[in-house]
Amino acid sequence: MRTTAKTSKIKRYMTVVNDTRTADKSTDLLETLLASKSKADKHAKEVVALAEKYNFTGVEIDYEQIRDNLSLWKKFLVFEKALYARTKKAGLDLRIVLEPPTPVSKINFPKRPEYVVMCYNLYGYGTNPGPRADYKFLKKTVKDFSSLGKISYALSNGGFDFNGDEVTSVTGSEALKIKKKYKAKAVRDKKSGALYLKYGSHTVWYADQTTLQLWAKTLDKASGKKVGISIWRME
Repeated sequence: MRTTAKTSKIKRYMTVVNDTRTADKSTDLLETLLASKSKADKHAKEVVALAEKYNFTGVEIDYEQIRDNLSLWKKFLVFEKALYARTKKAGLDLRIVLEPPTPVSKINFPKRPEYVVMCYNLYGYGTNPGPRADYKFLKKTVKDFSSLGKISYALSNGGFDFNGDEVTSVTGSEALKIKKKYKAKAVRDKKSGALYLKYGSHTVWYADQTTLQLWAKTLDKASGKKVGISIWRME
């Protein structure tokens, strides 16, 4: 991959996830990759080699569903330290994505990498209808992760279409199409800034540009400073 003068200053991260061909967010995969210190270092070496091969400027690790598995977190920290050493030597940035349920108070995360905390899916698959985030959830997330060093936050546009036990992910533009098709009225929720509308037996909750701006301001205020924001996902 070649870079031009116009794009050479843009940071390009290679995101690594723990998905397999048969399972999403596989902790079994992580148990295998990080089973020992030597295996964790081997995995770190392979990640950095791949990032260098394709001319990325940084690595982003998005390993999910570890939740309260402290034994696996211990192995992850060994990997993270090995990866940080290798990315630093290679001149690559390192970013670690964390889910809201991460038991931060029980894990001694290194201060040097950047951490990106997912601020969404408060409601979604397997829950009652509701927004992907609300103000209370965002403030709690900032408080829970305040012990980390360099930290930014990820917000999600779009939302979900709830119909009984059936839940379908929708983008912002898809929600607008539903609104137009069924001539539904969208109402902005005071506790979250998100929009919701109803058609038939369905309830659709989603975030628009205004919602994202309100969420970002909430995070800024709770953090006491301007914070970095990532958006999942761009349409």
